[in-house]
Amino acid sequence: MERSLSAQKGTSQGAEQKNNIRKLIRTYFKDRDCFTLVRPLTKEENLQYLDRIDFDQLRPEFSRQVLALRRHVLNNMKPKTMNNRILNGGMYTELIKSYIEAVNNGAIPNIENTWSLICKTECFKSLKSAIEVYDNLLKDVMQNKLPLPIEELKNYHIIGKQRAVGLFKRKSLGDSVDEYLKDLMKEIKLKYFNLKLENEREFNVIETKIVFE
Repeated sequence: MERSLSAQKGTSQGAEQKNNIRKLIRTYFKDRDCFTLVRPLTKEENLQYLDRIDFDQLRPEFSRQVLALRRHVLNNMKPKTMNNRILNGGMYTELIKSYIEAVNNGAIPNIENTWSLICKTECFKSLKSAIEVYDNLLKDVMQNKLPLPIEELKNYHIIGKQRAVGLFKRKSLGDSVDEYLKDLMKEIKLKYFNLKLENEREFNVIETKIVFE
């Protein structure tokens, strides 16, 4: 494998292009291993139906080699990082989609633009999750506890706000954090205003019942 990746002699355009590919592979894949696998089946005519055959029906030698390769990959692989930040599954998916879109459009993937897109996507998802945290707390209050004294209602609001903001700050990243945090604060403020109105209506309902009774 290493010999195949070494620069080959030749000055033609084709030779230079192949050597450039070899150089890129050596540059971007510094840790390299080579695993050989025996033929998975002894009967060559069955190889074309390999996708229909259960793993335990393959040659034992092949199965052992595949499991060894799998263990090696799992024990040695490192998480994908970008700008010193470990990418989660969603972030990695956005990265791949951005690269594929650029390549399909005949452009060169722009790492800076891709990172900016990933950050905004994560901020948006964090915003939604944070609002959901606040909503869940308010839902419990509105369904089981209203009406409440204003100070007690305010305490619930503060707890929900702290949980929502804490979650957002843990999950968000990039230069757009402050912008999305402002949106979160506006949304929480509006929800708290509506909660106070609902609380007042509940008080009015109780007072009306008392008057009529």
